[in-house]
Amino acid sequence: MLDIPELMLAYIQALAIDRLAPAYLRISKDGFPTSCGGNRAAYGLEGLDRSARIEKQVYLLEGLLPLESRPFSLSSVRTTSGRYADIHLIPAADADWILFLDATIEHRWMESAQQKENELILLRQAHSKLLDRSLCESAAAGAHVPGIREGGERGEGAVLCAGLQEIGARSLQVLPEALFERIGLHWRAGLHIIAARAGTVVTVTGSDMVAVFGLLPSTEPPPQLAARAAEQIIGVIKKLNENGQTPNTAVFQVGIGLAAGTVSLGLLDNVRRRILLATGPPVDLARKLQSHARANEILLDGGCLDGARNCGLACDPATPFADEAPAKARFFSCRIE
Repeated sequence: MLDIPELMLAYIQALAIDRLAPAYLRISKDGFPTSCGGNRAAYGLEGLDRSARIEKQVYLLEGLLPLESRPFSLSSVRTTSGRYADIHLIPAADADWILFLDATIEHRWMESAQQKENELILLRQAHSKLLDRSLCESAAAGAHVPGIREGGERGEGAVLCAGLQEIGARSLQVLPEALFERIGLHWRAGLHIIAARAGTVVTVTGSDMVAVFGLLPSTEPPPQLAARAAEQIIGVIKKLNENGQTPNTAVFQVGIGLAAGTVSLGLLDNVRRRILLATGPPVDLARKLQSHARANEILLDGGCLDGARNCGLACDPATPFADEAPAKARFFSCRIE
């Protein structure tokens, strides 16, 4: 038992009663109400007839009584008054006890959270549809890119640059049809992973893909979203390679660079389409890190380190650039095995 003074216990009890608006029913084993109390009006329980069975008066209890040996509860149930309640059903030897506790605030919070999640899903679906229209452009002619104002955007974000390695040499080893089918398969998988993580793809070429995280709303910080996407992209491409190793199939490994900081994005009007552009130090750094990444490796700057660690990735200090002293390493390596 907690060692709490009686004065504090009384205060806590008063807070709980005010917050939870408790009400109770005592129901005989043959189904008739024998007593009731508490804030009955909050749940539409006033005026119960003790000569009528309870399930005829409180429809929520129909089929639940009499109770057996163990108590149980029902969460966020809408009562006849319009309030939501957590209903606790507690069996006793000669009667069943029903406790109503107000859960309206929690229900509204969950409803709001669900609405926000639905909005995120709709935004991501809209973005994913744009991605599906073209592997090389983020928007078709006249299309709106979710999360980007017409005049451009500037804000804090994380940049992911993924690159297929040795693509130049391998392009001469297989037929063009097989080559581009494989490239498309790899990048389509990457596009959908990025869209699912609230990322915005800026550039897709034959050898690399650049995406920015932080434009679309999300419950996770941009570096963490980018790290999760990077880990998944490497994992998916490894799986595709395992399932598609044939003499006439191009098999590519992928290396990824991640960098965080201020990114500027805007839409460039071309003759036939609109092109999404991104610029800023994180874009240049992510490209540079990707160019030094080995197969199945993520190279990241210090701004993405916490995000990667929050994803459970093991990160070791790295010195990818020749002019960097090991003691002053600002970069980190994550190998995806």
